[in-house]
Amino acid sequence: MQNVSYYRESAEHDNACSLTTPLQVNCCGVAALSNAFTNHSPQGREDYYFLYMAEGALNFHLNALHTTLRAGDLVISPPRTPFSYSLRGGEMAYYWVHFTGAQCDSLLAACSLPVCTILHPGSDPQAHELLGALHRAFYLRAGCFEAESCGLLSVLFSRLSRLLSSQASPSRLQTSLEYIHRHYAEPLTVQALAAMEFLSPSRFTALFRRQMGASPQQYLISLRMQTARELIRSTDMPVKQVAAAVGYQDQLYFSRLFHRTFGHAPVEEREGTGGTPGRNVREAAFLTGQCPAPLAAAGQNDMLSEKRCLQGRAAFLPPLELSRKAL
Repeated sequence: MQNVSYYRESAEHDNACSLTTPLQVNCCGVAALSNAFTNHSPQGREDYYFLYMAEGALNFHLNALHTTLRAGDLVISPPRTPFSYSLRGGEMAYYWVHFTGAQCDSLLAACSLPVCTILHPGSDPQAHELLGALHRAFYLRAGCFEAESCGLLSVLFSRLSRLLSSQASPSRLQTSLEYIHRHYAEPLTVQALAAMEFLSPSRFTALFRRQMGASPQQYLISLRMQTARELIRSTDMPVKQVAAAVGYQDQLYFSRLFHRTFGHAPVEEREGTGGTPGRNVREAAFLTGQCPAPLAAAGQNDMLSEKRCLQGRAAFLPPLELSRKAL
């Protein structure tokens, strides 16, 4: 890595506080050094200071906090907070960003990134790529520079927040969830999804239910039905094609499942005559993420069948002849 610095205006005007805009990136760059040095700021800065270690180690002091930052460590200093850091020798590199704005506190809180705290998200290639993209935004200065730089910083904070959250409660489901969303129109089995996470089917089902608030069967059917609903609303595709697009070759079976989910037929959805309130309000809320659905009992069958999904919805869904086909 090498030293680079990018400024919104100039180095002389990079230390600015602005409360007239929600978010503003003042400057950013990389500090890559090998010679001993000390940087002391007894008054702090007017803006926020983001420091993310890439290589080596750095002695860091922030208020009463004295520590050694290492690769993968992160600290955010708020405005007007004294800090200092030093390098005794050896190669060291860190990313830095100075930012300001009226919504900075809210953004950091939403991403669970506390200030004056050493965080340990680890060295993450995607975070490095986002910082590189932020640098490119500064030197290319496209017409949407302000929006692009703020957007990249927000995505970076979201990424770091997710890394920290996954450490607090590790997710074992990333691989299978990504597979479901890429292949929801294909036949899927609990065994295949569990194997992706190196879990038994029963353990996978229990973990999936605990993390997602629904069984794999419920989750898959809900994803398919919501996708079908959007296709019906936004395209002129025949219902048969919509059914096939979300994994159902049997149009009648799809229509019955759609009616079971939303309380009206696909054709009524397109005509705008569906959506009457009643027993399907709770189900619709689940599909839009507004409330958890009742949970189905854990099953050992490898097929993601409608039957096991509907077991958890019996309180508000009428009886239906169930198919044993894979969804």
